[in-house]
Order: sequence, then C-alpha cells, then structure tokens
Amino acid sequence: MVILTDEYFYKYQVALPFRLGSPYRTEVNLALMDMATAGQMDVLENRWFNKKNYNCYADSAPDDGVLGLDNLDGLFYYLMLGTAVAMLVSSLEWLYFKCTKSGNDGPTESVN
Repeated sequence: MVILTDEYFYKYQVALPFRLGSPYRTEVNLALMDMATAGQMDVLENRWFNKKNYNCYADSAPDDGVLGLDNLDGLFYYLMLGTAVAMLVSSLEWLYFKCTKSGNDGPTESVN
C-alpha cells in the first residue's frame, strides 16, 4: 500500500563541493540545517523559484503565437544578401581564372 502526501520527507538536498576533511563542511551543513529549521530556506525558495506574479504589459492585443511573413522579413534579407555575395564571388573567380588561363590547357609534365 502506497500513501502519497504533499509533504516531503527530506525537502532540502544541497550539494556543495568541499574537500574530504574540510573544516568548513560541518559549519556549512550546520548553517544550512539552522536555516531550514528557521524557515529561511522556504523564504529563499519562494523568492527564487516560485515567482507567480508575472507583470507583462503589452502595447497591443495578445497574439495567438503564430509567426507571419512580416516577422521573418529580416531572414529573407539575409538570405538575399548571402545569395548576392555568393554570386558576386563566383563571377569574380570565373573572371579571374578566365583571364589568367595559359595557352596550354593539358596536363603538364616536368622533365628532370
């Protein structure tokens, strides 16, 4: 038979890196246990992890979460710019190799 409750058996599990035999380990453990019994750990947990009051103010009506083409126009601009730069580099390379081509197109053999 399993009985589930809302309360934890041991709620706070804190792992801090201390060397074996460190003099600070027992002091920190005692301080953490004192904070847990005094309720300070609950206050810190609620302050950092259980924030429920979100205040988001928007100028316009809330969206339905769907992105439209007007949200993606920057992406299209970058794609067009990248394509234009690639075409420019390709044409410049073609011109360079066309103009610097030697008269002998075949494989060259060096005579030793």
